[in-house]
Amino acid sequence: MGRTSTTKAWKFTKKRPRIRATSVPRTKPQRSLFTAGRYWRTVLRNMAKPDLDKIAAHYSGILKELGADLDSEGLKETPLRAAKALLEMTEGSRMETDQLTKMFRAECKTAICHDMVIVEGINEVGLCEHHLLPITMNITIAYIPDKKILGLSKLSRIAGYFARRLQNQERTAHLIAAFMEQIVEPLGVAVLIDGKHMCAMARGVRDTHSVMKVNVMHGAFQKDQNLRNELLARLSAA
Repeated sequence: MGRTSTTKAWKFTKKRPRIRATSVPRTKPQRSLFTAGRYWRTVLRNMAKPDLDKIAAHYSGILKELGADLDSEGLKETPLRAAKALLEMTEGSRMETDQLTKMFRAECKTAICHDMVIVEGINEVGLCEHHLLPITMNITIAYIPDKKILGLSKLSRIAGYFARRLQNQERTAHLIAAFMEQIVEPLGVAVLIDGKHMCAMARGVRDTHSVMKVNVMHGAFQKDQNLRNELLARLSAA
């Protein structure tokens, strides 16, 4: 008979917890359907393909209207470069959500406890849908597993999938939280985003210091104030 141990839900310790034998029966791990490289190649193959040349032609028209000399050394390739950059920064909006859901579910593993999982410091850049200027975001994803967990790199990919599109910061946080609920089915999920908006920094008010903060709490994080405070205290102490 193996030794058994119980884990108190949502209890933090400063030391890294050791994993011991539990009463949960061992099952043969399911082989992942996608390696990291194959994962994104599959997703990108199934994305809609915007007309790069048409987008570049529009950029040429805009630059000419602004009085730019497109024959100059620095600007000759700018319309095409700008078109490629725009496609890259909005690729999340062209990914098939149903296929991504299937892929991420295949990456889930069996949870052995209900301890809080926090991944912070996920840095992404999106485009403000009002002015088409960048939003630099520092994203934190936290969840309390029920029966499934998801690997560290998968959380970063989920954040990138929803960040790289025409968006606003509040909707991005809600989309990440809803997707996590759909994939992992946790007891609770929280998404916190600190964003700096170039639309406020480079134009208009030209405020280069303000940071917009969005906190989205679902499930146990929304219902249990002590749990919510524990999460925020944990982040502020980091």
